[in-house]
Amino acid sequence: MTPSWNPLRLTGTALPVPLLLSAKLIVVTMLATGHVTTLPDPFLPFLSVFDGIGDPQRFRTALQVLFLAGSAALLFNRGVRVASFVVGMTILVGIASSRIYWANNTFFMGAVLTLIGLYTSERSIWLLRIQVAMIYFGAGLNKILDPDWLSGQFFEHWTVNLEHDLYLRAAALLPPMALSKLMCWATIATELSIFVGFAMRRFWPVAIWLGILFHAAMTLFTGITFVLFLYVAPAAYFAFARWPKTTTEVIYDGDCGICAKTKRWFEALDFEGAFRWTTFQSGTGDRFGISRDALAKRLHVVVDGERIAEGFQAFKLMLLYNPVTYFVMLGVLLSLHWGPAWARSLAIAGVIAFFFPAFDRVGQAAYDLVARNRSRIGSEPTCAVE
Repeated sequence: MTPSWNPLRLTGTALPVPLLLSAKLIVVTMLATGHVTTLPDPFLPFLSVFDGIGDPQRFRTALQVLFLAGSAALLFNRGVRVASFVVGMTILVGIASSRIYWANNTFFMGAVLTLIGLYTSERSIWLLRIQVAMIYFGAGLNKILDPDWLSGQFFEHWTVNLEHDLYLRAAALLPPMALSKLMCWATIATELSIFVGFAMRRFWPVAIWLGILFHAAMTLFTGITFVLFLYVAPAAYFAFARWPKTTTEVIYDGDCGICAKTKRWFEALDFEGAFRWTTFQSGTGDRFGISRDALAKRLHVVVDGERIAEGFQAFKLMLLYNPVTYFVMLGVLLSLHWGPAWARSLAIAGVIAFFFPAFDRVGQAAYDLVARNRSRIGSEPTCAVE
């Protein structure tokens, strides 16, 4: 299959869809936030070889050209492994040449992109998975070894500097340092729990959600994104994602107007051809042991011929297995990157509430309400459900 020039398409390249999606989301984040302008001149390098650079400006320009060329190639699906490696190494070389440029999130971006570029087989993904897990182990261990974190002093000073009025009021109701110590230890426990979760395959879904909630909570609490960690860390979680290996079956009511509209809308955004829509009236559900009564009431999705979801959960799966969803969510967050903190917090809270499993009962109730009245909402006069 020839790779498409469409940046929203991810199939047909040398990288699996989840890894290419991860790399593209990180590159889009860097481009949108002007990261290319932060690439450094050689100054106080980690490696002495950079002390001999004759023209620091040319060195910086070369890094910027490679960064932009690699980013363009990656977005337009041209030599994606090499492109990801080039962009990642541009960042790592920049760090090696300048201590001023170094930052945790900068190194993490460079390491993730470089390791994606080194992908050769399913086994090699473990290099990336180890890197993601170790970032949390290192963060937790670093805090354990810091007396200010163990005592709660770090959080105490931090919240004063943030002028976090609500937190300070709550802390005043408790014994001195009690809340700060609790927050410090909760942070350490969370980071080490994420590490353990990513280190054990059966806990990957828990670790992914714990990581997302952790970074979201920190942003909601402080109003800041911790440079780019809010966007980059979840993007790296695609190394642990369970992605469909075959075309996903979507079984819907062919007599329903709103169902037909939903189908057209999803198909217009399905650039991968990842979903095959069939009506339950055609008998498709019989192959998967789904009763016609259940099919008449709710939309059903069958992933890889075995995993079946219905109603609101099926709707969520269609969104989660479409790369366009992630570009849209990232675009919304990046559009608010320099905007008011409350707007960004509202967007984050809304996305998490929609996709978090605990919301499924509310989502299913809303879905069933629409399903029961879809004959009135749709333009077609008939519907399979009374």
